[in-house]
Amino acid sequence: MKISLASGLIPKQQIVCRGEAGKWGEEVSCWDWLLFSYFKRKICIGEKRHKGWRGGLPHYIIFCKKHGPVVTYPQGYAEHIECPFC
Repeated sequence: MKISLASGLIPKQQIVCRGEAGKWGEEVSCWDWLLFSYFKRKICIGEKRHKGWRGGLPHYIIFCKKHGPVVTYPQGYAEHIECPFC
């Protein structure tokens, strides 16, 4: 695969995740996918707002040893990130 950074063509990779709303796929850059796959680094996928919320929160893809890739957002006043199913 030929990658041309000058023209802005950076390949994307699909990650199938689990979240509170069910399963869905998120497209991330190959660099983020590589860091997530090998180092289990969290990936920020943008700010989303759920029904009934006044504002949006940043959502992340994290790796859970039990559930695999999951989508979550910062929890509580300390804004810690953890698997919503554990």
